[in-house]
Amino acid sequence: MIIKIDIDGVIRDTFTEMCAVYNELFDTNLTVDDIVSYDTAVSFPLIKNKLNIDDSNWWFFDEHGGRVFSAKPILGAIKALRSLMDAGHEVAICSHQPRKIGRLTTIKFLDENNIPYTSLHFTKDKWQVRGDFLIDDNPEFLYHSNETAKSKIGRASCRERV
Repeated sequence: MIIKIDIDGVIRDTFTEMCAVYNELFDTNLTVDDIVSYDTAVSFPLIKNKLNIDDSNWWFFDEHGGRVFSAKPILGAIKALRSLMDAGHEVAICSHQPRKIGRLTTIKFLDENNIPYTSLHFTKDKWQVRGDFLIDDNPEFLYHSNETAKSKIGRASCRERV
């Protein structure tokens, strides 16, 4: 069985680090539970309002980018991946990283944290990667009309309200 798994918000605790950077910059108390949209203009409005930046990928390309990409693994994620592979499943990591820096730092994150996987795919069109199950925290990918995975499992979080 092939299990496709997203990185950010599923394996890497990106959102906690995004909140920490945001709180430091704007003296706020934002938590992951406050994130209700993947649209950064909605969840992190001061970026656009105070810095006048439209790019939703700002987190990954300014001086804080390395910090966001070096966020810690989500508790239990590595153990779960090892268990899946020990049970004979293939783990296909699928991540939408549109720019080279995101891809390189994601590979570094996987290597530095000894995260086990069978294959690595950088694509927004995760449905193009063959798989039996998809684990992702973003409903856009879980419910895409072309997704053929038998079961779609999202990480339980407030972001499922989106």
